[in-house]
Amino acid sequence: MHYESGISVLLNPWENLPSHANFVLAEDAAAVCAFNESAAPAVRFDLSLFPEPYFGRRDAPIVLLTLNPGGGPRDPETHANPAFSSAARASLVHALNPVAFLHLQQPASTPGGAWWRRIAKPLIEATDLEAVARSMLCVQYVGYHSERFGSRSLRLPSQAYGFELVRSAIRRHAIVVCMRSWHLWSAAVPELTTYAPVYKVRNVRNPVISPANLPDGYNALLEAMVRST
Repeated sequence: MHYESGISVLLNPWENLPSHANFVLAEDAAAVCAFNESAAPAVRFDLSLFPEPYFGRRDAPIVLLTLNPGGGPRDPETHANPAFSSAARASLVHALNPVAFLHLQQPASTPGGAWWRRIAKPLIEATDLEAVARSMLCVQYVGYHSERFGSRSLRLPSQAYGFELVRSAIRRHAIVVCMRSWHLWSAAVPELTTYAPVYKVRNVRNPVISPANLPDGYNALLEAMVRST
């Protein structure tokens, strides 16, 4: 563990991601491979895709909690694009510029670009794309891609770094929004159960960040974006 601006941060394991597929950390490999051997195809981790355990500014005023990056038929083409692969690797070491939120830097034609523009559309329309991308950090419960999430009971060494990013957010009094599986997140980071401000979307299957889906926290998010400009 080291310290940055007085905040303790675990050393980043994702700096050691292999340069070629399979894209799995050495410390995760045994558990991930064992899981994949018995998992149904829809929940099996796709190790041909770059992991996305988090993206966005490490010190962002808004932190979004999700489950894991999805997978679809267009993802292999996107991840094979040198521009995306370079951006994905920069994101893993918190060095993506000028916009740290990976999928809001990518074209709207990419799967992630389209999904995040839809999820954040109300915020983007209320401010602008750059303000939203600059203000948010997304932390995934598991960093590896699968068509559907099905690894609730799996614990990987790499998750500790994501959980520490959330604890760091709590220490700096960031706004936390749980988009999916409060049960898993509150068990992994128990500090969330007594923390405020933390909000939960109403519809976890379609976690659009809107006044209707986040009635208690939407205005707080807008105010945080204005303060961070």
